Amino acid sequence: MPIIEAQGLHKTYHTRSVDTPVLHGIDLAVAPGEFIAIMGPSGCGKSTLLYVLGLLARYDSGALLVEGQDAATLSDAAKTRLRRERMAFVFQRFNLLPALTAEENVAITLKLAGKPVGHAPRGMLDRVGLGAKAHHRPAALSVGEQQRVAIARSLVGLPAILLADEPTGNLDSENGEKVLALLKEFNRTDRQTILMVTHNAEAARAAGRIIRMRDGKFVDGQH
Repeated sequence: MPIIEAQGLHKTYHTRSVDTPVLHGIDLAVAPGEFIAIMGPSGCGKSTLLYVLGLLARYDSGALLVEGQDAATLSDAAKTRLRRERMAFVFQRFNLLPALTAEENVAITLKLAGKPVGHAPRGMLDRVGLGAKAHHRPAALSVGEQQRVAIARSLVGLPAILLADEPTGNLDSENGEKVLALLKEFNRTDRQTILMVTHNAEAARAAGRIIRMRDGKFVDGQH
């Protein structure tokens, strides 16, 4: 059974003066443990699609199942619980709290979920190569290191699904490669299901399946 399944998803942004269709009948089936890259130019709807699949944005019509649960029947509280317990997100902007150390930033995920913290944050920082900088605050870390802290924060709760929105967009090529290598490692060793949107062909090649998107539709790649 797909871990995420979308059927005929449509979404339009409404303002007072204009309606802007963004998604046009998206069909997608994601198997557990897949690493999928959704590629496309800016404005094609790929980030909107990621937010819809991650239950952060509503869709207008169609159907969406996450781990067999119909998103249309879930209350806001149930969606929040599903995101907290089964999903994690990585964005271009790291959103680290500047007053907290790297270890404390990672620990936030566990605290918000009501889970014991223990040694898990330090262990996850070790996995992303930053154990020696666990007590550094974000200002003392490079941009690439901050993104790796953000990834550790997302993954410390061992989510089933990771959704990444241009995770290398603010990084130079060297740090971008390190982040992609980390995502591939978690996908391979932890069987993490990863959905990544990107406009970068080099980044997309890290995935096991590439789907290309244009003008709110999939135009290439099995979906």
